[in-house]
Amino acid sequence: MYVLKDDKDFCLDSGICIQGQIINTEYEKVEINYPVSNLSLDCFVEINGVKIDIEYDGWFWHKNKQRDFARDKALLKLGYKTLRIKGGHDIPTIEQLKEKIEILVNTERYFE
Repeated sequence: MYVLKDDKDFCLDSGICIQGQIINTEYEKVEINYPVSNLSLDCFVEINGVKIDIEYDGWFWHKNKQRDFARDKALLKLGYKTLRIKGGHDIPTIEQLKEKIEILVNTERYFE
């Protein structure tokens, strides 16, 4: 679930806010809490047919890195690349986020 904050950011249940509306203006297909199989993607972006799951990892829910990696691999089998942003760190600027997204779109990399 998300809420709009200051007409600029999406705030996820974890309390992490992202520049969702800016992402929406940059990319055609953006959805928050996008359902895939039995999962929910924090932020789904599709660019030129490349499907990207942007995950905002809060410290409590993402203690188990092996589980996150297994989830990323399962999504990869479904055709999704994953960009993880770790909680406890500064939220990336839109420029930094766009740079990471472009790496996933323009390379064979699956995880960033």
